[in-house]
Amino acid sequence: MARRQTIDPLIRAEVIQRWGNTCWLSLPGCTKHGEEDDHVRPFHIGGLDTVANIRRACKHCNASRQDRILSGYGANIHVVLGPPEAGKTTYVAEHATADALVLDFDRLASSICPSVDIRKERPAPLVAAAQSAWQGAYRRLVRLGDPVDVWLIKSIPSNKRHPRMLDEWIALDYSLHVVDPGAQTVFDRLTEHGRTHGEQNVARQWYALRITQQLVDAKQKARRDELARLGLRSSPPSTSVRPEW
Repeated sequence: MARRQTIDPLIRAEVIQRWGNTCWLSLPGCTKHGEEDDHVRPFHIGGLDTVANIRRACKHCNASRQDRILSGYGANIHVVLGPPEAGKTTYVAEHATADALVLDFDRLASSICPSVDIRKERPAPLVAAAQSAWQGAYRRLVRLGDPVDVWLIKSIPSNKRHPRMLDEWIALDYSLHVVDPGAQTVFDRLTEHGRTHGEQNVARQWYALRITQQLVDAKQKARRDELARLGLRSSPPSTSVRPEW
């Protein structure tokens, strides 16, 4: 395995001259001050020690990133967010290409235990196994160096290690798609399909977050403007057609 080398001081000096010494990642908890040299395209997938591929990062963000890619500098990553019964899987089926990689919790759980109707039953051991499998697959997919499309389906954008996952996704410029037909429709569907009490709670958690496509788009525009200033986006990337509710 290739060994990571210290960045040439002349390259570091040019990086700072061109792009400044402020942390480029802006992940939750960022100290803003550039303390380390960070590869935009990670070293483990062939990122070079060049001015084009190095930006300054604070220690916190460099450690927190853990070689996750900036979307498009490897895989193109989409996240579909919304409450249970919102139609997230249908949205992906309508917008993802045939060769896209799709990570769907419900389908993952169903494949682990096909005899259980995941829409109506969520035994604790199955949920724990599916959550572990989802997290393991997620960690791998967001580090892919190949130019593949990755679609992640998620209801609540947080976990114990990453309570502000949505802000991390915005910082890494994932394409975020909010699928939400409205609380009345969601809770009617949950009742109609006999979904569990746990799913009702997930829906309540979702609406407590007050996430909207308009809010997400505004934050993404600000982030993409910053990435353009850092020479990492020539123009805002195009986005898929948004669902209209």
